[in-house]
Amino acid sequence: MNVLVLGKPEYSEYITSLGYGLTLDYVDAIAIVSDSTNIQAVPASDKPLAIILNGSIADWPAKQRHPEAYFVKSISDVGEWLKKQQPVIQEQPAQCDRLLILTHSNKGGVGKTSTAIALAEVLSQKTKTVLCDFDYTAPDIGTFYSLKPENYFETGVRPSQVTNNLYVLPAPKNIIPGTLKEEQVYNVVQQLSDFQIIIGDTSPAPWDKPYLHKLFSHCDLVYSIVDQSLFSMEETKRFAPTLIAMGVAPENIKIIVNKYSPRQASIKSIEQAFCAGFKKGAPMPKIAALIPEDWESQLKAAYQGKVLNKDIWEDVSKDIFNRLGLEYAEITSPPPKRFLDILKRKKL
Repeated sequence: MNVLVLGKPEYSEYITSLGYGLTLDYVDAIAIVSDSTNIQAVPASDKPLAIILNGSIADWPAKQRHPEAYFVKSISDVGEWLKKQQPVIQEQPAQCDRLLILTHSNKGGVGKTSTAIALAEVLSQKTKTVLCDFDYTAPDIGTFYSLKPENYFETGVRPSQVTNNLYVLPAPKNIIPGTLKEEQVYNVVQQLSDFQIIIGDTSPAPWDKPYLHKLFSHCDLVYSIVDQSLFSMEETKRFAPTLIAMGVAPENIKIIVNKYSPRQASIKSIEQAFCAGFKKGAPMPKIAALIPEDWESQLKAAYQGKVLNKDIWEDVSKDIFNRLGLEYAEITSPPPKRFLDILKRKKL
């Protein structure tokens, strides 16, 4: 754990004697320590700040500029304060028999549905998985798998088998989403008790769709998709508060950066913006995967029953399997060709 220290050399010596590291980059720091005479060098950030007052004229502008800071009279007063700034260590999630996983975004076109499909393809190679389309405003998973959707609110839930372990439940068409009740939608999940993994693709900005709220409040994991090429700090800051308002536990939120390019916003800046709506001390969501810019190639491969960037999706899958108490083994055989599966279904 690093601290950004501004001021006399003995300040740095004292901080290191407490077991902390030093950094010149505030992004890497858990806190900033400065005396009042160096306050102009303190970077603009939301990092906890301790200011050492020295009884000079510089103390007054320091208090005016940073009223939220922790003010002390000597560096020795900083030790106990620093202990309180240490990040919360997230506990390992409890193991369970099955998982409800949702994909989420605050806008369309960021790769939310494609992420749900990629996860389902990889996870189903080890355990029985069902991919559900809960995006009632623009359903398209059924189209991707060439399936004819049924109105399962009337007929009952009957997922279509796509491969040995992968089943797909397309969203009904010709329904009015605004008339749906959250109990109706959640009841769909309750009817899928035969599956260890349920992956649900949801509508963009689900906070505006009350019928999805219970689904989120009862889910085990949410993968929130950020499109880095369209990255907006202000927009991403709204992600976490709406998820929490729907009842999602902070430790169950993961971030996936789609179309990632190192030339654009840094990973840490994305995490910081996403977590801006959290209270200090709460478990903070972390980036679970960086998907390269060649997203179109991944879609083309999915149609052929292949998964590009296999190592990335396998890393994501390891956490999911760990929650199920399953030991992850590297997949050695590819899934059946999607194109052949489609032809077989059309002949039936």
